[in-house]
Amino acid sequence: MSTPKASIGTKARLRNVGNGFIELSNDALRFYIEAGRFKKTRKIAREIPFAEISSFEKLGNDLNVVWKDATNVFALEEAGQAEVFYEKISQALAERKKIEEVKVAQDKEVRNHEERSLNFMEAAESLFMLLRNLNGRVDWKSVESSYIRFEENTVKFLETSNSLNIELKPLHTAVQERRSRETAEKAFDTLKTLYEHYNKLALAVSVEDKNGQLQRDTKMIVHGFYVLNDIALGKVVGDSQMSQEYADLLKTLDELARLPGWRIDINSIKELLEKPSVEIAGHDGVFNDAISMLGEQLKELLVFVSSGPPSADSSV
Repeated sequence: MSTPKASIGTKARLRNVGNGFIELSNDALRFYIEAGRFKKTRKIAREIPFAEISSFEKLGNDLNVVWKDATNVFALEEAGQAEVFYEKISQALAERKKIEEVKVAQDKEVRNHEERSLNFMEAAESLFMLLRNLNGRVDWKSVESSYIRFEENTVKFLETSNSLNIELKPLHTAVQERRSRETAEKAFDTLKTLYEHYNKLALAVSVEDKNGQLQRDTKMIVHGFYVLNDIALGKVVGDSQMSQEYADLLKTLDELARLPGWRIDINSIKELLEKPSVEIAGHDGVFNDAISMLGEQLKELLVFVSSGPPSADSSV
């Protein structure tokens, strides 16, 4: 925010209005006329916010300000005051433009952060699905489909990320040659590399979001999404050592439940993940659909958090 400055003013005449007093404050130009029986009360006859000034110029002691497609001609009484007002207005508009440019850059970075977070979530989800499809009798068409989706989203993720060189060809080759063990190993390595890189990413532009709250919230959502898919994989492959991941997920979801936009039923997640692996294996389609639905809800929450709360006048 800009530091408040003392207002300046002088006697002037506004064409088609009359004599009065012109004042320049932090955010607007105001013209007052004297009112009342003894002309001791000032009444605002014209108030022009800087943000609404289309153009302005100085001609001698006249200050011409274009506002709402109309030219307001102020004839300043004191010689040289027009120059002072011209410089102050120029400075104020320059500062406002700079603030707007910073805001545009911040909004763009927030959108980029949201996009790369979603692209990472899509890429990670595809790799987890690929790994789940490697369990039991391998459905290589599903594995190949998951890999294609993973590659598409990873390319998008890398476009909005910096300083990560990752080679996708070894995993691609293992999938093409249908080597299940090597495919699993390469997929795990790639997943770990991408996740570690995502956690190191920071907002490139300083964003006023309550000391990094936006970044913490989005990364917490992504962490919950990652752990959810990790537990789902463990359930499918029959990994009984998932108590730490389970506790981690519930702790993360409890924290996420405090965020605006939260609408996920934690009890339904507990019920789903407490089912025995044998029961899940017999209903893979239902389980996959449930995990996918929960994942989509976490993505929606991330978009909601990145967009920020609605403005105070949004319902007007």
